[in-house]
Amino acid sequence: MSVDSSTPKAGDAGRETKRRIEALTDELAAPPFDALSPAELDELVAELEPITARLVAAGSQ
Repeated sequence: MSVDSSTPKAGDAGRETKRRIEALTDELAAPPFDALSPAELDELVAELEPITARLVAAGSQ
């Protein structure tokens, strides 16, 4: 049995689906952040850094 190399594989379809989902969630999440001033955004990042560090240390990505 030969497989045509131009035929998408299940892994390719999964990667494309993940890419589309990531792009859509980024797009949908942007408006609240876009409403923040640069100073407010800096403050938010500073407040979230300890939480992010704990999640990364626990193995979350």
